[in-house]
Amino acid sequence: VPWTFQVVGKNGDTVEIYQQTLFTKPKPIKTLYSKEDADLRPLFQKNPKAKVLHDWSPFVVIVDDHQRLGIIDPRFLRNGEFFLAQYIYKSK
Repeated sequence: VPWTFQVVGKNGDTVEIYQQTLFTKPKPIKTLYSKEDADLRPLFQKNPKAKVLHDWSPFVVIVDDHQRLGIIDPRFLRNGEFFLAQYIYKSK
């Protein structure tokens, strides 16, 4: 939509995404929490694209849950989904 912007900011392990127009105040869209202390070595070894994303993105959100380890560039959100992300799935 013309004149509509997404503003992404990171403070510590919290990433907030807002939608804003030239004529309105920022409206929160999504809040993400990054696992900053996660060991990313297994991700980089198994998925070299993740290392490139990590090195070239101004900041990333680190996902480390029971299912997967990965990084997301939070600037690329469309229809509620991040389309610039790299993951590996953990063994069960």
